[in-house]
Amino acid sequence: MCVVAETWHVDPGDFASAARARAAFRGVLAVCLAEPTDVDGAEIIFGELLTNALRYSGSDVTAKLGCHGKGLVLEVRDRGSGFDFAGLEAGARLGHVDGGRGLLIVKKLARDLRISRERDAFVVAADLPLDCLDPGA
Repeated sequence: MCVVAETWHVDPGDFASAARARAAFRGVLAVCLAEPTDVDGAEIIFGELLTNALRYSGSDVTAKLGCHGKGLVLEVRDRGSGFDFAGLEAGARLGHVDGGRGLLIVKKLARDLRISRERDAFVVAADLPLDCLDPGA
């Protein structure tokens, strides 16, 4: 069972901290992954979700990496108003997307993508395209 549990907190508009968090995220992955893995895909997911939240929410952003079974889940939460992902997908199918391409890429790379509104936060959770090593093996 993988025992990764990391959290990164980025203040509003602090893209330099977001870049450092992305590098730290990649370092954490090296500790707990089975081969073969898609570290590059997971890093793209992390970067897209974190920077989108910073860019559009106007709030601080928290990214949390944790285990779920043998896989890793990335959860990004902010206090912004959220977005209409179904509308982005529909626009992409019609060939006219003015934004949201990063989220469409995330959806393709992630095993699953969930978007929800909680009482005080907007949350995007992605099942990363990675398998954890079992330290007991």
